Amino acid sequence: MRTSNPMLKKEAFRKEGASASAMTIGGTVGKTFIMLILLLATSVYSYIQMIEGTMKMPVLIGALIVAAIIAFASMFFPRISPFGAPIYAAVEGVVLGS
Repeated sequence: MRTSNPMLKKEAFRKEGASASAMTIGGTVGKTFIMLILLLATSVYSYIQMIEGTMKMPVLIGALIVAAIIAFASMFFPRISPFGAPIYAAVEGVVLGS
């Protein structure tokens, strides 16, 4: 089946080489936990700001745009994912809290 989605092409899976360290369950759980804490912290802060009326709509729109840019950048340039993932989690927390 042919696809134009850059994430589903066979070349997308061949780009990255082997790493010196193996992926472990503990490492995956730890990184997921960090991303979840970032998301929850920014969503709670964003929710409180919305309730108090201090967060404006341009902040939400800006967060949506930044999240989309980071998501697409991470798809097309996978090597930035370690840096983009925490930023994406924090920005998505702002979006979810609003």
